[in-house]
Amino acid sequence: MRAKRVLQADGASALRRRAGDGVGRSPTASADVAEPEERGPSGWAFWVAVAAGSALIGYGVVGLLRNAADTHPLNFVVFFVGSALAHDLVLAPLAVAVGWFGLRRVPATARPAVAAALVVSGPVALYAYPFVRGYGRDPNNPSLLPNRYGWALIIVLALVTVTAALWGWWTARQRQRQADR
Repeated sequence: MRAKRVLQADGASALRRRAGDGVGRSPTASADVAEPEERGPSGWAFWVAVAAGSALIGYGVVGLLRNAADTHPLNFVVFFVGSALAHDLVLAPLAVAVGWFGLRRVPATARPAVAAALVVSGPVALYAYPFVRGYGRDPNNPSLLPNRYGWALIIVLALVTVTAALWGWWTARQRQRQADR
């Protein structure tokens, strides 16, 4: 039994049920509250993905340790832990704050597009930051970090922004067409 979350005109959300959804429900269940479906991961596709992901992670760790002279495992651990901390202490709270305060000011038709753009842009910018700053660049070895990473980041973020703008425009257009019918 599934309920559909519908965005009302005032911005509040409500649960709506299709006709006939009340059959077989417990007598104490409210008509406007959805009963959650609590299912854990299951199915063959999930377990195949777990096996494939575990194999890829194992391959990466073995390669990291086997080529320790070139890969510098300690530097990788510092980068890995630093990235996790930056995500958990900077990016996630910032995303929650923007979502809580900022998305309320965005029109309802554009909220999904803006939220998706922010979710994509945050990790991309966070990951690109060391490259843009030039950490690891060596004047004696110009092949280390040879590209213009700042411009590349600007281009990627511009593409994300244009995609989100087109998505928001398309959604607003579709809703306007539905309203005109």
